[in-house]
Amino acid sequence: MRRVRRLAVAILATVSLVFGTSTHPAQADYAETARVAWQVLDGRVRTISVDGNRVYIGGTFTRLRDSVTGQRVTQPHAAAFNRTTGELVDDFDPTVDQAVWAIDVSADGSRVFLGGDFQTVNGAGRAHLAAVDRDGALVPDWSPSPNGQVRALVTHRNSVYVGGGFGRVDGLRRQGLARVGVNSGEPGAWTADTTGGRVSTVALAADGSLLYVGGAFQSISGQDRAFLAAVQSSNGAAAPWDPSPLCATCRARDVVVDGSRVYAAITGPGGRVAAWDARRVDDRLWARSGDGDVQVVAYHEGTVYVGGHFGPRFSGEVRNQLAAVDADDGDVLGYHPTFTGSNQPGMWAMVADSDFLRVGGGFRGMTTGPQQRYGEFPYR
Repeated sequence: MRRVRRLAVAILATVSLVFGTSTHPAQADYAETARVAWQVLDGRVRTISVDGNRVYIGGTFTRLRDSVTGQRVTQPHAAAFNRTTGELVDDFDPTVDQAVWAIDVSADGSRVFLGGDFQTVNGAGRAHLAAVDRDGALVPDWSPSPNGQVRALVTHRNSVYVGGGFGRVDGLRRQGLARVGVNSGEPGAWTADTTGGRVSTVALAADGSLLYVGGAFQSISGQDRAFLAAVQSSNGAAAPWDPSPLCATCRARDVVVDGSRVYAAITGPGGRVAAWDARRVDDRLWARSGDGDVQVVAYHEGTVYVGGHFGPRFSGEVRNQLAAVDADDGDVLGYHPTFTGSNQPGMWAMVADSDFLRVGGGFRGMTTGPQQRYGEFPYR
């Protein structure tokens, strides 16, 4: 597929030289029209997690609407859809009192972990971090109780790695980053404290050996690391990987790892997406800028998908809230779904998978259909 794309680019470049027209690589792997599915009527979608035949979403929303039937339901801050049909999963209905920023699922699919601003789930006290079952029922006796906001989490085997703005977990000092047990919820001895600002995103290497961390911090595990770092998942020690900051006020909002590369969504002046070699201490491969923050990033089959509140320009091209770039060199591809209304607050969540590119945020509509705040673009 990569050879075909490169050949197409070469041919188009030749046409451009002859006729003086601006050209771009071929389209990405997803349609530009979202399928008609459930809409989110208020707030923002902050997180999307796909597990088996379910898609979980979380955020500040409280109401959903079926685009086909017009049915409306109250579903505060967390919901699930059938991955195949797009239908709302009625059985999953936890009641969360405030925003959900992060969702992930245990390896066996039996526990759904929620992180955010909330204080109660299903009427019981659960500060910032909770576990529910596939029906949304609260898992008893699982209550790590971070003392501040949880922004990110990822599960691996028997562990849940958690990032945010907290300073203690279960009464123990854990500054911005912690590991708790999938079954017990206890933090154990693992530490990788950060200083200087909160953690916004965490992602695991494919083999689970490294945890990549992004945010506003200035150090991690006692080592100077500005906004982006990696730690050993086994003991929390800082890895040698040490990417240089792109600017003095830049912050990493989202990170995705694919093989030997790390891609990050960067907020700050103009907003950026950048790629690094994951095996070298500091080897940035490319960076592209927009006219607004880049807030989320995803990867699929040689393409990096970028979301944020940029627009109308991204890397010199007309793009609003969503763009696709070539993973090898950062060249902007021709993929160009269009959205209605203001680019603020834009995209805040994205998953690129074998069936759909799923996006969530605060967007109010699309020119090709009724979807708002949540959309699914089918794989071609």
